[in-house]
Amino acid sequence: MTTSPNSQAERDPAIAGFVRYLLAERSASGHTRAAYAADLGQLVSTKWGASAAPPYPWRDFGEADARRYLAAFARASAAAT
Repeated sequence: MTTSPNSQAERDPAIAGFVRYLLAERSASGHTRAAYAADLGQLVSTKWGASAAPPYPWRDFGEADARRYLAAFARASAAAT
């Protein structure tokens, strides 16, 4: 994907809570937690920009935003082949 992850995303309370959940409830490995955090950082960059500071207005995130994020992955995958 061409969007750089937002480096501040893990400081967002919702993202930090999700990463804690992965550790406490799912016993996810460090690699898994890091991968989810990186993906969420890219999602934040797609919606609010690479330099947006948390907390993010998650109530403003909708289905169209999710589709735009997934479409960016599809385009990046097609370009890589």
